[in-house]
Amino acid sequence: MPNRLRKSSSSHAYFGKEVPDFRTAFSENLKKLRTNQGLSQQELAAKTQLSARYISRLENSSPNVTLTIIERIVSALGSCPCELFGESRVGNPSESTNKLIDEIIRLLNQLRLRRAR
Repeated sequence: MPNRLRKSSSSHAYFGKEVPDFRTAFSENLKKLRTNQGLSQQELAAKTQLSARYISRLENSSPNVTLTIIERIVSALGSCPCELFGESRVGNPSESTNKLIDEIIRLLNQLRLRRAR
């Protein structure tokens, strides 16, 4: 069985298509958004009901993050998922980035609808 997943330092190839490293972009953008708002990791942790240690791990690309955690962070920062997942480098996000962001927003909206019931 051929290996379909190849990794490089700044992006990943899935089924032969290069996509950005979203974990790195998420971590960098989370830290930028938090510091731009003048929040410490402890303050963001309190707003999200997470531990400061977990916020630190998120900012250092350690754990996988769930949609529920993303929703808490987005709410606490008053931002949108696109700000967390957009490429952290200067420039326009690629088409694959935009598609992923659209899918994340769709899933977050589904999660909100389920909670509202």
